[in-house]
Amino acid sequence: MRNYEDYLYGAGLPIAVEKPQGVDIQSFDPIEGATKRLTPVVTALGFEVTEEAWEDDLYANKGSVVRDAANDLGDSLIERVEIDAHRPFNAEGFTTAFTVLPTTTEAFFATSHAPIAGGQGITQNNMPSTNTDLNVTSLRTCFTTFKRYRDDQNKRIPGFVKAASLHIPPELQFVAEELLKSPNR
Repeated sequence: MRNYEDYLYGAGLPIAVEKPQGVDIQSFDPIEGATKRLTPVVTALGFEVTEEAWEDDLYANKGSVVRDAANDLGDSLIERVEIDAHRPFNAEGFTTAFTVLPTTTEAFFATSHAPIAGGQGITQNNMPSTNTDLNVTSLRTCFTTFKRYRDDQNKRIPGFVKAASLHIPPELQFVAEELLKSPNR
């Protein structure tokens, strides 16, 4: 396993312009941004079973201590994956300790994300300027904002890119289901 993976962030080409006949094609070099370093983390957990415990448990159908421990091990590992996957959506994503790129000072979720230096993009937000309750209006505003996103060269993000998930706390499960699954919504 590698010690780390580096990802180079960059801006693509700007919007194409009309070229009059006989004029050279305008050429651009992609703009290089910052490098994000990701370091893999190994998580591990295990349990031991004595031979006596194994023999005592050999014919147990229900209430098997050994099988329960194996299931509990799986649950523990799944819980670790869930915790790590949701770190940006919990408090860390709203602080500058968890930034998008090492050279930026904005939090992962922020009301202002500037384009790469030298890019032609606009400053954008990925959260409302004031916190709102989950309702029809806020959801529609969210979808509209998502469809208006532009890349670092101010190109529209293709229309086939759609919001894929709605991340909510457990307390809003029924509100979200009503909004997303009710007819005429």
